[in-house]
Amino acid sequence: MSAFLYPNCLMFSSAFSLLMILVLLAATPGWAVGPLNPKDYPHPPKDQIHHPSAAQIRAAGSLKAAMVSSSAGPKNIAVIIVQFPAGCASCTSGSRSIQNLGTIDGYFNNMASYYDEVSYHTISLVFKFFGPNTGTVGGDGTAVAAGAYLFNGAGGTPNHPMEYYGCGDEGPGSAGSGLCNSVITPAQGAKAII
Repeated sequence: MSAFLYPNCLMFSSAFSLLMILVLLAATPGWAVGPLNPKDYPHPPKDQIHHPSAAQIRAAGSLKAAMVSSSAGPKNIAVIIVQFPAGCASCTSGSRSIQNLGTIDGYFNNMASYYDEVSYHTISLVFKFFGPNTGTVGGDGTAVAAGAYLFNGAGGTPNHPMEYYGCGDEGPGSAGSGLCNSVITPAQGAKAII
């Protein structure tokens, strides 16, 4: 009867309940999604989500603070640049050849600048390039210094075109998408031979 007499109270109560549910969901840590078909992965690896220890949570004061504090600082990222052999020309837009390693350095510098800016200078990306010219265990600071691997079968490198690993950047409905049907790719569930 009270809902009939006071309809705004019922609406307020429902809106408040929805708000509380959203607040509680936002405050809980995210969880990784399991495999789509569990039969394909009977023993999936542990998710790669950072789980702070009890000591880290106590030191930071809360779970959220512990998660945020560990995400700040320099992040080392390994980069391997590969030049693939010729394959399905219509499956990839643009040139399949690396035109200029200096341009690639510029792309990675722009990405580092972007992350620095949007994180308010709390995250810095440190790219380390590994290639045929790399003379140090820790990698090189630029793509120009590291060079690009040429996947041509020589020296133990694979001899597969880029489409072998995924059919280019031309998606369904594009001019080259029909050609992807004829590209040889690894069998489903098979371990990839690199």
